Amino acid sequence: MKKYEQIKQAIFSLDNPIMEMSNFILNLALINLLFVLTSLPVITIGISKTIFYRMLFKLNEHSHLPIISTYFEEWKKEWRQSIWLGLVEFILYSFILFDLYLISNQHSPWIAGLKVLGYASLFLISSIFLYVYPINAKYVMTNQKILKKSLLMTCLHGQWTIVSMLTLIIIVFIMQINFLIFYLILSLLCIIGCSMLGYIHIIILNQIFKNYQ
Repeated sequence: MKKYEQIKQAIFSLDNPIMEMSNFILNLALINLLFVLTSLPVITIGISKTIFYRMLFKLNEHSHLPIISTYFEEWKKEWRQSIWLGLVEFILYSFILFDLYLISNQHSPWIAGLKVLGYASLFLISSIFLYVYPINAKYVMTNQKILKKSLLMTCLHGQWTIVSMLTLIIIVFIMQINFLIFYLILSLLCIIGCSMLGYIHIIILNQIFKNYQ
């Protein structure tokens, strides 16, 4: 009987590797769900991205984390600063995408140059914001300093920036193959995919951030 209890305790103990992995996957899925739900109002996207990365940083340091309560506690603390970062990102994307839409059906050499400039601007902005929200999640500084540091890291760590952007571009292209693949990948992203990609991202960023400490 004692041996049975020991086996049972070993299997269901939180220190068991299988239980730890299950708990980790569940936490990733929960963070993913909270991120998706709190991002639905477009105006809150900046707050949601910051808290999303902050939760992943915390999860990387502490495996046993009260996800829901911590998420909304951080939300209350962060919303004043992060909402402005989200608005800046939204305005930049809206301006460039609207311009690209206006010239999408026009064809001339200088229009082609404008299109290239527009897509290059989208690439640069997306690259910078790969660092903006993780930096905001990790450090306490003004939005102006966050944007400057993000631009600096985008340039200094161009190899990782390009790899990250190519990964996102490949995912977008794969989603366009057909509707079935689109909905499968979208479903995966909504369930746990964003957290999985984000967790890999913060592991790399932790190594980069060590160079600035």
